[in-house]
Amino acid sequence: MTAHLSPCPIDRPLKSRQADIEAAMLRYLCADVPPAEAAETGAAAKRLVEFLIASLENSDTLRGDATVPNEFRAHFSRFGDGLRPIIKDIFGDAADDRSLARITDGYWHAVRSQA
Repeated sequence: MTAHLSPCPIDRPLKSRQADIEAAMLRYLCADVPPAEAAETGAAAKRLVEFLIASLENSDTLRGDATVPNEFRAHFSRFGDGLRPIIKDIFGDAADDRSLARITDGYWHAVRSQA
């Protein structure tokens, strides 16, 4: 199944705000994580943001380097749950419903492609 996702107003700024998205996702993912697991969770947050951006840059096929290591796959659902509110918080009004739908749909399409 191929997804054709039209560009949205925050596609380009998404890459430029990557560090902000990573930091917010790290806080979200680590909220209930024991300190011993924080480093792995932080690495997962960073890798999943990279995965998200790569999947939006090329929604038809993901490059080989746009795959997620098995140890980070446990974070797929929680990352997806936090994605919409984090993007909305970072981009404010620029993150309209169309943009948020494109980002979340693109993420979940990419996740399904990892199976």
